[in-house]
Amino acid sequence: MPGSSRPTNKLFVEGNNDLHTVLHVVMKLRPDFNHDPESWFNGFKIDDCKNDQGALKAFCLAARSSVGHYGLVIDADSVPHKGLQDRWDSIVEGVHSYPELADVLFPAVPPNEGWISVIPGGPTVGAWIMPDNQHTGAIEAFLTPLVPSGDQLWTYADTVISTVQTPPYNASFKAKDATKAKLHSWLAWREEPGRPYGRAIDCDDLHVSDDVTASTFVDWFERLFTT
Repeated sequence: MPGSSRPTNKLFVEGNNDLHTVLHVVMKLRPDFNHDPESWFNGFKIDDCKNDQGALKAFCLAARSSVGHYGLVIDADSVPHKGLQDRWDSIVEGVHSYPELADVLFPAVPPNEGWISVIPGGPTVGAWIMPDNQHTGAIEAFLTPLVPSGDQLWTYADTVISTVQTPPYNASFKAKDATKAKLHSWLAWREEPGRPYGRAIDCDDLHVSDDVTASTFVDWFERLFTT
């Protein structure tokens, strides 16, 4: 396979929010990991690819390398009117579009625990489809279960988001972004209003420790880069 013989450990994500969410979720659940990601796994890096297509393309190109560990974290709702299976199929088709990767085996549906495969003669690769490899959603669907149970402002945020979508307010965000609008509204009411996702995790506005999906994600992440 083409590519450098120097080992590389890289995770491709589709945006800055995803990048900082990954970093802070991992650091919360693996306290021995410090704030220097490049020390985690032999020069590990996260690439903000700016959008879903950029992340998918970069991941598929990396899969052609001769060595290394490469991961993809991508939302299931980036394509209008399509969902989890369509996103999974796009990953399969992207990898198989390269002749030297045509024999890489994929299950019919994304594994609940995240997908990892060792390409014969090549790198270890893996993919996680937000929020949980089982449902259609985005990074916000991964984060909303981290809101403290019973939080009254979170319940009130439902009322606010429903209200502003109707006359006379007619908020212009799309229906698919209602969860994102709700989460940002709730974060605006914290002690330090409007913390970005990663910072909200770090400051315990969002609670990671008791969430099964977050734990499963970090298990996938660690297996991918240590296999």
